[in-house]
Amino acid sequence: SIKTNMATAIALQVCVLVLLYGTSKADNIPTVLFFDMDATVLAESLEYEEQLLAYVFEGLMNSVDEEQPQIMFNAGYMNFDWPGSDMYWNQYLTEQKRVNFKNITSTTLCGLLNEGDPNQKIKGLVAYDPTLAEGNAREWNLPIAVTIANQQNLLPVTDMMIEKHTCLASMNIVTDIRNASWASDSDSAWAWAFETLLPKASKTVAYNLYHYSPQIHSDPQSNATLANVDYAVQQKAFIMNFHTVGNPATTVNPLFSQALAHMEPLFSAFGWTDDEFAFVWMTLSSGAAPDGTPNSASKGGGGAVFCSFATPNLSFWKLLPIPGRKTSRKLPVYDRGMSLDKTKSYVMLETNEGDTPRIVVSAFSKSWTDPRRGTLPVSWAIDPALGEQFPALFDYFASTAGANDSFVSGPGGCGYVYYGNLSDAQIKTFAARCGRLMQQYGPAIIDTYGQTGDMSNTKSVLQNFSRYASESGVAPNMYITQPTGVIKYAYFPCNQSNLDMWQPDGTPIICTSSGRNNLFYIPGSLGRTSCPSCELSKRINAVAAANEPPFFITVYGGLKWTAKDENPQEEFWTLWSDTIAKLNASVIPVGAQEMARLAKEAHANVDN
Repeated sequence: SIKTNMATAIALQVCVLVLLYGTSKADNIPTVLFFDMDATVLAESLEYEEQLLAYVFEGLMNSVDEEQPQIMFNAGYMNFDWPGSDMYWNQYLTEQKRVNFKNITSTTLCGLLNEGDPNQKIKGLVAYDPTLAEGNAREWNLPIAVTIANQQNLLPVTDMMIEKHTCLASMNIVTDIRNASWASDSDSAWAWAFETLLPKASKTVAYNLYHYSPQIHSDPQSNATLANVDYAVQQKAFIMNFHTVGNPATTVNPLFSQALAHMEPLFSAFGWTDDEFAFVWMTLSSGAAPDGTPNSASKGGGGAVFCSFATPNLSFWKLLPIPGRKTSRKLPVYDRGMSLDKTKSYVMLETNEGDTPRIVVSAFSKSWTDPRRGTLPVSWAIDPALGEQFPALFDYFASTAGANDSFVSGPGGCGYVYYGNLSDAQIKTFAARCGRLMQQYGPAIIDTYGQTGDMSNTKSVLQNFSRYASESGVAPNMYITQPTGVIKYAYFPCNQSNLDMWQPDGTPIICTSSGRNNLFYIPGSLGRTSCPSCELSKRINAVAAANEPPFFITVYGGLKWTAKDENPQEEFWTLWSDTIAKLNASVIPVGAQEMARLAKEAHANVDN
């Protein structure tokens, strides 16, 4: 009939349109499997090696070949900053119709493997023996097995795991290194890995597992670094497990140097280690020159650290699309436009370092999700490099920021480095990236974390950094520096009688107060006090009173890195709101962008 023919024609047209232009927006919502790792670890008493297998599996499922993520874990037990963050993201992304989560019904390791791999991406097992060399072999055989796993789509297993889990016993062992000639000797094992595996590994992402003695028995950060293995596997990183001893270190660990010798300039080092400061120094000191010459970082190469222990699901965030966009939005600039009052002092609170994906995965230790956000000026520290690495995660903050939310890039602006230990060629490389990223994602305010050198060196380094950054994008509107004398690398000790400084071009350099009126790393630096806000406001008022207005004061910290044993008076919003209420009327709380503008105006007025 005519109606039937018309209906058929319309249906054909719809099919053609779908083929030409794709499915509807609703149909494009990715379906992502959701696995309760928390419950599984408890139900099966999973040991470290078993947990490792699960995170390797997640990384292989969320491979870089996928257009969208395939799986996400509820791994709150690994998240020191906010154990409930994975459930928050599940709820938020579901409500926003961004993800259709489908729960894996079983809380067993075999349930994960059976339900989580519908397309049979896993090709078998790589077997290793961590018990060799009186148990010390886990420090090399385990990370080497993970590198093999990420290169061959295998799961790393031990004899114990095969005996315990029937699904593993039924899988083929594709690669067996249990009886390899090198398996009992560290030097021989790493020599084999460097020759066989390293050439096929990523040249842009490095990863240090931090699973060695004695830290595995004493430092919770050591075992928590496991949570980020999924991202290392996804990115096909060579899995290092090397000490970085020394503060200051004078030589780079030879194993570390050899593993990173061919890394491209600006490579990212994830994971963690036993000495944070030596880790940063060795990372920026390692890698190839821009022309590819190995072990020539000083010629314009070197990497930056992104602390990622206790940071689950980065492989998920790497792939999650942003509706209607390919890149993250730029962080907004919040400035109330207040006029400079020469009789006032101005104070801003910078929440944290900002170098780590940890803090954004945890939504700033949950503080970002609090209904009180927006009631007080807060400067949230977040690295713009994360906007490039994890667009959807960064975009969440850019799209939900509102009144009183301002931002700081730190430390080092675009990856954790020490400016004072970089050659000028490296400064140019790092500043060029930072200028581009600040222009694209914001914020154009950098925390140097106090590592720029003596006064003359600091002025030279920052002048060059601003110039190079401007040539590729935008220069910082303000630098902030911290009293980090515990870090023995190019430390710039702020003159406590001269906390506010300016570059020749008028760019402010604001030092955080230390000593008697220490404003660095609150609330810990406040000591034991019955009224933390009384002590903090007293110190801020004292700094203001000791300096001629207009004066600019920075406070650093407030976010707890662990939710355990928190004093209610030290809770982020309670402490800062109670502190503001106790400030003298001559001390005005502002955001980062407001302080940068007002400080520059104050200096211009002095010059005039």
